[in-house]
This record gives sequence, structure tokens and C-alpha cells, in this order.
Amino acid sequence: MSAIIEETPRTEEKRRADSRRVDPITLEVVRYSLVAMMDETEANLTRTAFSTIIREYKDYCVGLVTAKGETIAQGRGSIPTFVADLGSPVLDGIAMWGDDINEGDFLINNHAGVCGQHLNNVVMYTPIFDHGKIVAYSALRTHWPDVGGGFQTRPATEIYQEGIQFRNSKIYKDNKINIELERLIRINTRKSEDTFGDLEAQVAGCRLAKRRFEELIGRYGWPEVEACIHECWDQSERFVREQIRKIPNGKYYAESFLDGDGISKEVVPIRVHVIVEDDEITVDFTDMPPQVAGPLNSGATGGAASAAKVAFKGAVAPMMLPNEGEFRPLKVVTKPGTLVSATEDAAMGLWSTPIKTVIDVILRALSQAIPERIPAGNNAQYGRGRIRGLYPGTRRFWEGGGNTLGGWGGHFGGDGQSAIMTTTHGDCRRVPIEVEENEGLGLVNKFELVQDSGGAGRWRGGLGTCIEVLTPEPATAMLDFDRAKFPPWGLYGGKDAPAGHGEVERPGEAPISGSRVALQVPAGTVVRATNNGGGGWGEVLERDLDAITWDVRQGYVSRAAAERDYSVVFAADGSIDRAATQSCREALRAGGAH
Repeated sequence: MSAIIEETPRTEEKRRADSRRVDPITLEVVRYSLVAMMDETEANLTRTAFSTIIREYKDYCVGLVTAKGETIAQGRGSIPTFVADLGSPVLDGIAMWGDDINEGDFLINNHAGVCGQHLNNVVMYTPIFDHGKIVAYSALRTHWPDVGGGFQTRPATEIYQEGIQFRNSKIYKDNKINIELERLIRINTRKSEDTFGDLEAQVAGCRLAKRRFEELIGRYGWPEVEACIHECWDQSERFVREQIRKIPNGKYYAESFLDGDGISKEVVPIRVHVIVEDDEITVDFTDMPPQVAGPLNSGATGGAASAAKVAFKGAVAPMMLPNEGEFRPLKVVTKPGTLVSATEDAAMGLWSTPIKTVIDVILRALSQAIPERIPAGNNAQYGRGRIRGLYPGTRRFWEGGGNTLGGWGGHFGGDGQSAIMTTTHGDCRRVPIEVEENEGLGLVNKFELVQDSGGAGRWRGGLGTCIEVLTPEPATAMLDFDRAKFPPWGLYGGKDAPAGHGEVERPGEAPISGSRVALQVPAGTVVRATNNGGGGWGEVLERDLDAITWDVRQGYVSRAAAERDYSVVFAADGSIDRAATQSCREALRAGGAH
């Protein structure tokens, strides 16, 4: 049985009934006060966090939601996958605790049945009051360094192997830490110092956002602030609906595949229908495959809804500050028990791996309707090679390597970006090599752009990167790759990007390669991860010769690839022979080749 997991948009009559007259100057002050308090909270979180994944990588989201779970505002630096999804864990807490949520309570929620993500992503929230009534919550989701669970030497097959679940547990009561819960977390985590350092930063972030919002209410009063919030929502909704009306009505379909689920090597299909009807868009996931045995599953909130929102926002209103109104024209339809709407006991440790491809497939479907607004296939995988071990004589572990960077697809009017994170990461930064080496035992031999890794096209795909890490101590070496069989695609005559790959090379032995590898290795082992670039956009024979000259000069494209992919003829001095190239291209066009 299918289900709509997003609320049906309000009718025009209901919008008019809810609307209040708002002073336009006050409206703008409130709107940008919300932006400012989110920016300040993010800055405070990154300044005070202990772990590099928050401080450097910025794996978090910051937001304000109403007492009904509606998104008031969200930070501009928040990870895209978390866009407008803090309401679900908060609503779950309201349903569980009822009226017993008080001033000074800070609750945490990472329950798979609610959040639908891996358990490291922990939402913390605290109530905001006006005259004794809860009117909103400040909420932060951060990636905790450790929540217990297995060491990932073997893929998990159920959520219980992946760590501790906190379903609306009060980590703070009356502004004091819950000693029993603190003890439980400390004894079940390997990185307890980093975990509690980040937890305190999360508490401080919730307090700051709460304080700033209360100051805004104190200045204008809750009725005026609430009216401004609703007007912001309505303005966002009107703008988004206007943008959707520019897209041709129709039902658009696209598909791709994952290489496997970590347990089986059988490919996993990703199939999505996108329906555009007047001023609404429906993303239909009912043809998605059943949940898998491995840890690639996600729940309906963290999977289906999250992927749909990221793709929807990117295609329709990428520059808009996220709020509840922006997503009213979006419907998400799924059915229970699929890869992106799995049951709460399903393994979800690598939930984010498929979401990248799901987002790309949604965009691919939309490219049939709005080709000049959609890029070719993006870097839709982690491309991760890492080493992980315990400091000798301790229970503290260190890590090295991690995510490589990939390329995004070329788009109408420009080449894809090189060496950035995926569509689920947005502008997250990779941890600098110097920081990584300072905080772990791994040594980085090289980290570089990969020549010819972007798909050819009138506008080529961005380049991927290669990182090579050496372990000086015995450790666990891990590779996490996908889409080797189905790399980022080209669009409208552009070529696919080459697939990424990884290797583990133990001293004196032949390299071991694979999509998902986890094995114990001795000191001196090298882990090498080469990530893919993005697909090309547009006919390759239409690429500007000056652009090719620049690419070859910079080392982005080899001379051999320029000759092969772009039919370039080089002169004896190494420059492009423009007349000969033009003749070659015309002959190819006339013969229908290339």
C-alpha cells in the first residue's frame, strides 16, 4: 500500500484564512533575524565542537521548528540531506512526552524508525516558551563521533548491531545532565571524550538559538513573530509554485543501479517517477526495490523524503532559504519496506550511500522536462578509502583517509565542479590533510586531482581525486565504493565519467580491490581511493577549442583523451591545429560518427 509521506499542500482558501496583515519592514527584520541567528548558532557549534567531523567537516544541521514540527528556519551551512527534516524527531518526542517537556529539558533522538538514518546522526532539541506555552523548539542534528556498535569489519544486517538508539531521551533535565544516561553513553562509546565534547557544543547551540528566538519574541511578541513566519512560508510557497508552472506537465521516469548491498553482489535498482502537474511536483518511489540485507537502507523520512527534498530544491529553488512553505508543493509517495522506506529494524549504517544516486536519478528524470537546468550525472558515492585502529594500549581509536572528493556533472553553460563533496554534502569541507595527520596515525602519501576523470562533453564533468594513505600500525583497512558498473552519466551527447575504484596494498602482496572491503592489515599497508568525476553535458564535438587548450595545459585532460574524445588534431609544436581539427570534426559530423 502506498502512502503520501508529506502533507498535502494547503488550499488557497485555507491560506487566506490563516493570513494576517504583516508590516513589511517588520517582516524583513524577522526574516533576516532568523537567518542571522542560524548563522550565529552554526558558527558557535563549529567553534566549540571537539571532533573534526563537526569542526572541520561540518556534518550537522541547525534549525527552528514550531510546536507542530513545521520548519521555521534552518542554517545555510547545514548538510543538504537534513533539509527541513528536524520536525519529525521533535513531533515524535511531543507524542511520547506530552505535557512533560519542561524548561531546561534537552532531548535526543536518533531512533531509526523516526529519523531513518544511521544512528550517529543525533537530533537534540529543547522547548521555547511564550507565557508558559511551548511555541517552538530549537533543534540541532550533529554526527556523533561514536554511538557504539560494530567496528564495520563486517556489514551490519540489523540496526541493533550499529549502536545505541535514543528515542527522545532527556540528556538534560532542569539544565543538568542526566547522570545515568551520561554513564550509559560513556561506557558504550570508544570516543567518549569527543562525543561528550560535541554533545556540550550541541547543548550550547540549542541554548543560543533558543535565546536569540526568545529575544525576537520579546521584541515583537509571539503573535507578530508567528504572523511573519507564516507570511515567509506563504511567500516561499508562491514563488516555488510559480517556478513549477514553468516546467512542462508530464510524468518523467529515470533509473540507475547500485553495485550491491555489501552482502550480495546483486545489483540494486533505483527507479523513480516524477510527476509535474500544474504547480505541484510528486516524487513517486513505489517502484523502488525492497529493503536489502546490508546497511544501505533508510527510513521514509531520512530516505525518500530527504532525497526528494534535496532534488526538488536543487531543481526548483536552489537559492531559497529553507522553510516549511518551500516544500508545500512537493508530494512524496512511497510504500513500506523499500530501500528508502525501510522498517525500523533494518540496517542503516550506510544509509547515505544510495541517497546520492536517488537524488541524481530524480534529477535525471527532471532533465527530460528542463534540460538546461539539470546537470549530467554527479559524483554519487563516497569514494572512501580509510584506515582505522586503536591507539596501542588504549580503547581509543584513530582514523585516516576517509572521503575522497569527486566531480559534479557538466551543465548547460559550464563545466562541472571538481574535487567537491556529493549532492548530499553540499559545501561540506574535507578535513585538511594536516589536521587529519595530526589527529591520527595515518600518513597521507598523496592527494591529487585525477586526470581524465571527468566525462567529456561540450561542458565536461568535474574531476575526481585520488588519496593514498599509509598505516604505520596494524589497522583495519576499509573501502567503500559504488556505481563502478553504473558511473555518472552524460547528458545530451556528453559522455559518462570513468568509474571510481579503490585498492588495499599490503607489503609484498598484490593489491586487493573491491567496492566494499574491510580487512585487518599490517603496518606498511597502503590504502588508495580514486573517486570518479562527473558526466559530460552536450555534444563533445561542440567543446570550445580554447577550453580544451586550457584543460590540456592544466593537466585536467591528457593529450590522448583530447584526441580520442574531442577529435582534436595537435600540431608539431603541441598546440591545437585548428584548421585540421575543424576538418576532422566536420567529417565526423557528416559521417554520423562520434
